[in-house]
Amino acid sequence: GQIKSYGLGDALHPSKAWWEKLRISHRAIDVFTLSETSTCTTLVCEDLARIDPCQRLIRAVGPSLVIALLMDGPQLKHRWSARYATVLAEDPGASVLTLTSLGLIARTEHNGRNKNRTIGLWKERSGFEVPVILRDDAHAVLLTLTGKLASSTTIDGRKGPERTEWSLAGMVQIKGTDDGGKVPDWILNGQN
Repeated sequence: GQIKSYGLGDALHPSKAWWEKLRISHRAIDVFTLSETSTCTTLVCEDLARIDPCQRLIRAVGPSLVIALLMDGPQLKHRWSARYATVLAEDPGASVLTLTSLGLIARTEHNGRNKNRTIGLWKERSGFEVPVILRDDAHAVLLTLTGKLASSTTIDGRKGPERTEWSLAGMVQIKGTDDGGKVPDWILNGQN
């Protein structure tokens, strides 16, 4: 199905059973400390969808931000990645950003589907979600996040440690420049 979906039939014959034969000798989950009350981790494609072994560890750590890098089609609310992101947003209560390749999104359009440039989907614990759409005239999207401290309570009523909950505060479309791709000063200086 994916061969047809991504228009790869000219390189991979659709009647054959293709499989990604990769040797993964060492699996690791990196957790980054953003502050005393916030941690972030990343997932790659299948690790978002698989309960074991990754999600069990992620729930144990309880990061406040999860970024999932995918090789997939558009990041739409009804697709598999959104469903699995919801699981992590609800438990352990992380904000989740799924991001995919614009190249693979473009490959899904060979069948005459609507042009869609939804490269990401942002989900929060509260259920708030926003698609991250790359406009036709832009080369990137800059996301601005804000964090607020929230207290946690165990099921038996004990107070847990405070943690940062991340919210999406804004999105800015970044357009290319005529000066060789120099990053604009307003981005480097953190101005919005």
